[in-house]
Amino acid sequence: MRANPGIGRKSLVSQMEQVIVGPFKAIDIPTLIVIDALDKCKDEEPASAILSVLFRYVDKILNRASNSFWLSAQVTPTYHRSVQTA
Repeated sequence: MRANPGIGRKSLVSQMEQVIVGPFKAIDIPTLIVIDALDKCKDEEPASAILSVLFRYVDKILNRASNSFWLSAQVTPTYHRSVQTA
C-alpha cells in the first residue's frame, strides 16, 4: 500500500493483482487469509464483486498447499450466485 497509495482508486482486479496475488507469489511462507463478516456490508453488490474477483484468482493465491482461505459470511442469494459464477 505504501508503494502504491492510489491503489484504492483502481479496479478490484488491479487491487487483487497488486495487493494480494503479487505478494503471495513473492513469499514462501504458510499464510491464512481471513475474510470475516462479508455479509455485514451495507450493500451486497460490492461484497459480491469482491467474492467474484477473489474466486477468479483463488488458484493463483493458493498455489501452495500451505496457503489457505477462511471466509465467513451468511449465505444470501447474491453471494451464492457470486460463488457459482466464479
